[in-house]
Amino acid sequence: MEYLIYMLIAFAAIFVFVGKRFYKIWMCGFIGVGIMLLVDLLGTGYNFYAYPRGILYLGGIPVLHIFQTYASSILYLNWLPRRRELRVAYTILASALFLAVEAIMYHTGAVIYPNWNLAYSFIILIFGLSVLGYLSDFVIKDEVEEETL
Repeated sequence: MEYLIYMLIAFAAIFVFVGKRFYKIWMCGFIGVGIMLLVDLLGTGYNFYAYPRGILYLGGIPVLHIFQTYASSILYLNWLPRRRELRVAYTILASALFLAVEAIMYHTGAVIYPNWNLAYSFIILIFGLSVLGYLSDFVIKDEVEEETL
């Protein structure tokens, strides 16, 4: 149930805050999903953490968590600053917000940590969002170039 609520909130935020910009960055959400799948397949495979309260799973990861990650990636990219020097602070702030949500999910039992803690998640979030921002520049740049032709 937690994953459904989180996913619905994330997609509602896209509808409210992203609007028409969604059509420029929608492909980049798949990059975020790819990064999450890589990290979570390793994390669950090595029994660092688990998702015991999902409904439908794909490789040990709840499908609704995958959809939520797509939406969260779009939200992160929507406000990602173009200036590189601002990206570090923004990424740390966004990581802290996502970490707060993860802490709530942990508190409700939606995720368990046999061999993990939130500090590790914070580091992984910063790294993952940084990679997402870097790789999305290539996709969004191509999108902007197509519009100007």
